[in-house]
Amino acid sequence: RAGRRRRRPRGGPRRGKPRGAEEDGWDKSLPWKVRVHVAEARHLPKMDVMGTCDAYVRAEVGAQSYLTDVVKNSYTARWASRFTYTCCAAPPPRETLALTLFDQDLLTQDDLIG
Repeated sequence: RAGRRRRRPRGGPRRGKPRGAEEDGWDKSLPWKVRVHVAEARHLPKMDVMGTCDAYVRAEVGAQSYLTDVVKNSYTARWASRFTYTCCAAPPPRETLALTLFDQDLLTQDDLIG
């Protein structure tokens, strides 16, 4: 229809830049956070003499390392563990999040599952 203004769809792109944003689009005044939620591991292999697995996860980001609780004697481990990595660098550093699954052993070194 002639003379009618087109409306921007809801949720679409906005014009201008948001408050606090720098020229490159990053707000350098706020710390960067990465939240990690370790939920579960299924179909774990037989690792112990008794035929079960005592699983835990190590989460590593940069120099920071986090461990979940050990779930003993199970083929399906559920943790619901949450970790938060905070960095104040701008722009955020390019670091890798590594999640490693282990089987806990009392007498020998812990076994790597994956």
